[in-house]
Amino acid sequence: MEVTLGVVLPLLFLYPQTQNDTALQGTVSVLISMSAALGAFWGWRDSWGIYRVQNLLLAEALTDWELSLLEIIHSDASDKKRRALDKTKVTVTGLFAILNQEHEASFSTVQSPNDITTEINSRIRHHNGTPDADGQGGSAS
Repeated sequence: MEVTLGVVLPLLFLYPQTQNDTALQGTVSVLISMSAALGAFWGWRDSWGIYRVQNLLLAEALTDWELSLLEIIHSDASDKKRRALDKTKVTVTGLFAILNQEHEASFSTVQSPNDITTEINSRIRHHNGTPDADGQGGSAS
């Protein structure tokens, strides 16, 4: 709704019938704001849940790393530095994976404007029956 109204609002200023209709323009503006506010409010729970899960996973990974380092320090092994570095590398990789999960969850559905334009153009070519970039022709329906 927010995106649709966001597209409609500038169009209201283009058409003579709605250029001076401040009540309609104001209503659409308020609806955009309300939609954004409600989306942020209802999305807060999901964001907080992701934050808490990540917080627990990060705490677990760091605690495991600290305990492993303590075990290495108090062991009789001669290769303590190498073992500590190996454990640190594994932990850093794990931390990156944990932090990357939120990024993937938040942005996996986001497409670049170029990808969207390419898809729209492909559909138009397919609908018109003209060949697209790979030489495939669409069917004129």
